Amino acid sequence: MEGDRSFLEQVDRWVTDAIRAGGGASLDDLVCRLPGVYPTDVRDAVDRLAARGELESSVAGQLRRRACAPRTGIVPAAHLPVPHPLDYDWRFSGAALERLVAECEQRSDGARVVVVGAPTVFWALRERERVPATLLDSNRAVVEAFTARRDFEALLCDVGRDRLPEVAAPVVFLDPPWYGEYEQLFLWAASRLARDGATVLISLPAEGTRPGVSDENEAALRRARIWGLEVTWREPGALPYFSPPFEQNALMAAGLPGLPTEWRRGDLVMLTAREGLCGDRPTAVAASPWDEVAVGRVRIRVRGATGGQSCGDSPRLLQLVPGDVLDNVSRRDPRREQVTVWTSGNRVFGCESPSELRSILVVLASDPKEGNVEVTEQLTHGTRSSNINTTVEQLSALLTLEATELAAMGWAA
Repeated sequence: MEGDRSFLEQVDRWVTDAIRAGGGASLDDLVCRLPGVYPTDVRDAVDRLAARGELESSVAGQLRRRACAPRTGIVPAAHLPVPHPLDYDWRFSGAALERLVAECEQRSDGARVVVVGAPTVFWALRERERVPATLLDSNRAVVEAFTARRDFEALLCDVGRDRLPEVAAPVVFLDPPWYGEYEQLFLWAASRLARDGATVLISLPAEGTRPGVSDENEAALRRARIWGLEVTWREPGALPYFSPPFEQNALMAAGLPGLPTEWRRGDLVMLTAREGLCGDRPTAVAASPWDEVAVGRVRIRVRGATGGQSCGDSPRLLQLVPGDVLDNVSRRDPRREQVTVWTSGNRVFGCESPSELRSILVVLASDPKEGNVEVTEQLTHGTRSSNINTTVEQLSALLTLEATELAAMGWAA
């Protein structure tokens, strides 16, 4: 596609400019200097430039060598549920949280702040207790992780479908999934939640995130003007994100383990709320067909487990990709359509009988230590016991592997 080709050419220019500016110490250093370009795209750009003779062989060789960052074991708000890739759940690093909390406190005059889709920002505001805050989030597991506290409420709310609370906030902070339809929904919600003259802050993807992302951002901001939100300023790359476990695993599967955990950055945009048109809510994103079962910290989604059609009687996990880990986090990957089972570690599988698989997971989640025996006793009726036993063995190995990975990444049990 023409847009993809133009984007790759732009990535080549960014890489060339960064190297000339002194960013050729390692691939890890180069990735952190670019405007949100995915690391495998950076690696591919180095290869293209070297093949065309536009990089000296010594420079290309140095860039192909890695300077793997040591794991810090520090995860902001690690008590929250582990992010799952199907939630498009990236969370801010400590530096970003400090910046955002300061912005909210400074601009709120002590009145209630509304935070949409950013649980770590809400968590940080709760920790400081300087201004009251309300979190709106569509992720039930995240909302339920917050105990009730005076002046701080976490509400289960899908801004694409649910009724918004009646507030007139001086500050609204938005962290939508980085796709145009979500950005527009969140901005529309902000126009209903913000009082006249309020500050609306939103994190948007940097221009190097993927092809067409700049056009998506601008389209969302144009719609925002109709709803009375005027852009005041924009600070590119101001908000570092902490790379979630699923992204770290995807990069490892792609041959790039140990990248700095804060390489991904978003742009911080400030808008001011004025009286706008009363436009209809943008079209909501289609509802998720996935059911979730959490076993300890490991979260597993199963598609079609409720009311879906099985294509066989076996609940076994079926391999879809080598090593089972999907090697990217892109919504554009066509292989996603084949996935029936998806873990918080970005492992993907097929399955003939997702409802049966979910039943096994539910038993394992109730008591992982005794689950193997209980599964065999409860679920062998109507299904070959060999399939059940094999599935239990697969799931037990999978859960042990992902729990070990999470602990190594700083997500304590």
